[in-house]
Amino acid sequence: MKSIFTAAILVSGLAFAHTAFAFQSIYIVRHAEKLDDSKDPELSEAGKARAQNLAKALRDGDIGAIYTTEYLRTVKTAAPLAEAAKIKPTAINDTQKLIKALKEDKSSKSALVVGHSNTVPEILKAFGSSQKVEIGETEFDRLYILTPGKAKPVVNLIRY
Repeated sequence: MKSIFTAAILVSGLAFAHTAFAFQSIYIVRHAEKLDDSKDPELSEAGKARAQNLAKALRDGDIGAIYTTEYLRTVKTAAPLAEAAKIKPTAINDTQKLIKALKEDKSSKSALVVGHSNTVPEILKAFGSSQKVEIGETEFDRLYILTPGKAKPVVNLIRY
């Protein structure tokens, strides 16, 4: 699994070398499993474990920026990686403002975006992905690696 993930990161990074965007790659995930269906729930135990796994998976991803919404489930999903990388996440609830911030960010590193089942497809589409993406209510294990290109982005999907 780790070698597949590492290979995907390297392929994404190579494809990105010829793009107008500043990021090496943008890693996009839906928040981890939530405790309940309340308005702003904490992560469940499974969600906390997934957040730790995400941090381990991306520890060599050269992350320079982390974007979340203000909801606990996105903040807590990003927290282990943010702590390990010593990065303060930027919380943006409005998806269009988030997309604008990603496009304007001049970091030469990679970014992690933790969103929701309805915003992940919107973000991918905004960067030119033609893949139809639907995330079911019980799907939390998708990690999209977006490498924006001049003509068409490279999108890799990994389950973590």
